[in-house]
Amino acid sequence: MGNSEERNLIILNIAKISKLVSLMHSSFGNYVVQTALELSEGESLEALSESIYKNIPEISDKKIRTKWAKLLSDRLQTSQELASTYDLNEYLVEGIQALQPPKDREDPTMPSYPGYGHAQGKFQGHQASPFKKPSPQPSPASQPKSEESPGMNKGPSSYKTNRVEGKNHFQVFGAFTLKPQFNDSDDSD
Repeated sequence: MGNSEERNLIILNIAKISKLVSLMHSSFGNYVVQTALELSEGESLEALSESIYKNIPEISDKKIRTKWAKLLSDRLQTSQELASTYDLNEYLVEGIQALQPPKDREDPTMPSYPGYGHAQGKFQGHQASPFKKPSPQPSPASQPKSEESPGMNKGPSSYKTNRVEGKNHFQVFGAFTLKPQFNDSDDSD
């Protein structure tokens, strides 16, 4: 493709084409733009990259759009010349946001049909949403100690306190929030 000066002029002219998207869609035009992207350096690489970047959202076919985004990303990663001047993070964030499902659904993980424990967008009973914070638990001092089974709480949460090297360790049974319970009998080390 000639010497570097001629090549840069050709690549700059390709970057200025107003219908670059149509070139990126056709098989021969696609080859021309990809070859120009591979051979470009410096100013011509920056101009062609910006032109491709601006035209990626106009590509209707998702596969082609993804392919061009990857080609551009790979080319710019190999080029250390533009590392400080070209910001792909903004493009990647926009691309990820475009691929996300619509936000018109309240909870995408749970269907809202009757009988599933989900009525009008709110959970019922003892079910918990993975997207909501658990309710605050009372402090250990406010919990009554059980005379019947020391070391174990009554109710849905169970745990044992073990004394190891002067530290309290808790064993968890189930997926519930645990509350520590200290026994005076365990303090003899």
